[in-house]
Amino acid sequence: MPVTSHHSFSLFSEIALICKPDDMRYPDLPDVRDGLTYRERIVLHVLHETQKERGDRNVPTVMLWGRVCEHFYISPEELTALLARMGARK
Repeated sequence: MPVTSHHSFSLFSEIALICKPDDMRYPDLPDVRDGLTYRERIVLHVLHETQKERGDRNVPTVMLWGRVCEHFYISPEELTALLARMGARK
């Protein structure tokens, strides 16, 4: 059994709570509850956690991209487009 840090386990547990297993099979299918896709939900969760770590300051896109890529791969251009669709500002 591999050794994992408490931080990575707790983050995985939090994401498991906000995303059902079916969400991962259909990452581009919007959820009927709020219209968010699996990927959008993960990006928002990672953004929220990173903002808390930074004292509610803005999160650089590069930092967000690196942390989102720990969950699934997305190109920097795709992440920028996703953020723009969700209303992010410069």
